[in-house]
Amino acid sequence: MSDPYDCLFSSRRTYKNIGVLDEDSEDYFDDVSERMISDSIREEINVCCFSTDCTSFSMWDQYASGHRGVCIEYDSRKLQKHNVKPRKVKYSVKSFKRFNGQAKDVAEYLVGHLSGCVLTKNRDYRHEQEWRSFGTGASKVQIEDAINCVYVGSRCSKGRNKVIQTCRDLGIDYVRMSVPDDEYSFVQRRHFVDRNL
Repeated sequence: MSDPYDCLFSSRRTYKNIGVLDEDSEDYFDDVSERMISDSIREEINVCCFSTDCTSFSMWDQYASGHRGVCIEYDSRKLQKHNVKPRKVKYSVKSFKRFNGQAKDVAEYLVGHLSGCVLTKNRDYRHEQEWRSFGTGASKVQIEDAINCVYVGSRCSKGRNKVIQTCRDLGIDYVRMSVPDDEYSFVQRRHFVDRNL
């Protein structure tokens, strides 16, 4: 993640909320240990980020190498068949504080709290219109059959022909993005590929 404060998780606050941390043990959580625990938790989370907007100049710049990359459009119904269920990100000036849902035990509370942390992001990023799917562990999910279309960046030259040929081979539509000389907008030229090949 580009923002080091994304998925901000306060172990001190979390342990205090579940009654594990008392005043005597609170000194254990100095700033260094707090950051180490938070970073180690973040490293264990697998997050897949989606956006509802494929025409954001800042998104193409930040996440697609200055318009040189691609944007992949997925069919959300097909994603759900693979148990990939993106949830909408909440943008706020405050980090997620406390899980208020029902939990049977400490582990369930921590999962609920961690979900809130993953789904809360600094409001400066609200233009990203983000949805996230997340989990832990090293399991991989194959979601290639959920791809609807590939958007090829307006400055994508290196590898563009390979991307287009791969789309044709797999029967996936693609869109070539371009920017006119006189305005900050995209012209999208969609190429429909025969999916029966």
